[in-house]
Amino acid sequence: MKLPPLLALLGAVLTLPVFGSCELVDIAVAEKVLGPDVIDTTTDPNSFCLFISSKTAAQFSVRTDTRALYDQVSIPQPFTLVDIGEAGRYHEYPKGGVAIQFAKGDTSVTIAVRILRNDGRDYLTLLLDIARDFAAKMG
Repeated sequence: MKLPPLLALLGAVLTLPVFGSCELVDIAVAEKVLGPDVIDTTTDPNSFCLFISSKTAAQFSVRTDTRALYDQVSIPQPFTLVDIGEAGRYHEYPKGGVAIQFAKGDTSVTIAVRILRNDGRDYLTLLLDIARDFAAKMG
């Protein structure tokens, strides 16, 4: 029997992803993205890791969800498809930030950098490399 869409979505939300966010990222990765003055402000290491930097006026986040939420919890459009995991896409924000989302196995991962002022760094290439490393770590 197929569940109504709302119940199916609720079931997906109540199921934990196979990998927790903080199993994928550590302070060294955050420093690679934001620089040496990173502060870990994570409150829920199972689903959302958040790092901030006052020097670069930026934040770096990693979120994991169940695979079933890959299309329900999407990055902004327009996005560009990319070969990461079993399904991948990215979005570049007009002011220089970037969001990448990919799915592998039973887990969906969203990686993002949001910046207050454009510092000219190529966050897209950096985050694509990090996303590929995460996908490899997931097996």
